Amino acid sequence: MRSGCALVCLYISYIPAGAGNETFEVGRDARNPPHDNRELGATHATLSTGIQRLEIGLSGLVHMGRASTFTQEIADRICEQLADGIPLTVICSADGMPAPRTVRLWQQQDETFAAAIAGAREAGHDAIADDILTIVDDKSDDPASRRVRADMRLKLLAKWDPKRYGDKQQVEHSGGVTFNATPADEGIL
Repeated sequence: MRSGCALVCLYISYIPAGAGNETFEVGRDARNPPHDNRELGATHATLSTGIQRLEIGLSGLVHMGRASTFTQEIADRICEQLADGIPLTVICSADGMPAPRTVRLWQQQDETFAAAIAGAREAGHDAIADDILTIVDDKSDDPASRRVRADMRLKLLAKWDPKRYGDKQQVEHSGGVTFNATPADEGIL
């Protein structure tokens, strides 16, 4: 489980209380239930059933401590890490950082922040290109592994920034070109 999240789980588990009686315990986490009912102020009910274990639960992740208000400090941290070639999803998984969706919303609302992100991404692409050279030059790793890692980064760079890292596209024309001049074009020719 990632930090900054809490598991919310309501459970009811079957606990044998004696001959023919069963007790239900209400707790916080079905995967690691507490051993003392008093800790939770649990309520008890007596049943007569042959079920060995009954568990009813509702669980989910609740994000705690996520930044949702734009601050220049958070914006600077995001841009610095993007410029180092760290993906936005990795940056946003850290404690106290906003969700990627929040960052995209901030970009739409603030042109200055959007321009800073664009510049940081461009610098990040250069950092990834430098990383490719390091991968290729590292002779301690398996050559096939190095090739796969370098090729994947090159393909991503070509998609993200085709003008700088994509293959050069050359257009060739075969056939003739016809130019129909009008009287106004005669001064140009």
